[in-house]
Parts: sequence; structure tokens; C-alpha cells
Amino acid sequence: MAPMMTSKRETAANGRDVEIWTLPTDEAFLQTLLQDIFENHWRSIVFGPIIEGGAFEFRCPNAPTAITLFDGYLTVHFGGTHFHLCIGENKGSPNNPTPEALKHQRRTSRAEIFRNFDQAGCALSWGSMVLMNN
Repeated sequence: MAPMMTSKRETAANGRDVEIWTLPTDEAFLQTLLQDIFENHWRSIVFGPIIEGGAFEFRCPNAPTAITLFDGYLTVHFGGTHFHLCIGENKGSPNNPTPEALKHQRRTSRAEIFRNFDQAGCALSWGSMVLMNN
């Protein structure tokens, strides 16, 4: 049986309410979640990194042609276009192992599903976040 998930509701910087569910950050869970999202909902998702000063919003050009996992990195392939996301332990190669500090920086530190509400309190949009350590 899956654990009962609880949410928290808070006010975002824009003054609107957001409800947040914290998700597990282990490789197996994130692989299953992201594979489901990209294989079954690719037409309706917008994804990309958000960094201080910039947000990149991409749409899938088509259904993924493959989703692979190697050395902690999930790769979603769309033909020629693809992206990598570190969701597990990145060990590196025997001749060039990944330093511990870099392993820590690359690992997922937080994963969430959230929904935003409009000024009237109606659900406006849903989203998910996978955050890396900084």
C-alpha cells in the first residue's frame, strides 16, 4: 500500500495560494514518475530549468522515442533532441569517479507536486518540481 500523502498550503511570493505535496526523491520513484509524465502526458506539459534570473519553458516536440537511465541520469529522447536529469547517484567511471561533493550537488534534494490557485481560490494550474542541491 502506498503511503498517505499530505499537503501543505502556503502563500507564494505573488500573493496567491499554492498547495504542495512533497514526493520521495529516490531514483526508482523519480524514474517511474518522470517516465509516466513524459510517456503519457507529453502533449500537455511544459518543462525546463528555472534558475535565478531565468526560466526555460519547453514543450515536447513529440512523444519520447526512448527514456533511459544510466549512472544516475535519466535521459528523455525525442529523436535528435534530448535532455538529462540527475535523479540518482552519479558514480562516474572507474578511471574518473565523480567527487563526493559533486555527487551531492547533482542529486535531487526535493521533489514536489503543486497546484496554484487564482485570487478567487479556484485551482488554476498544476506542476511538479525536481530540485538539485546547490
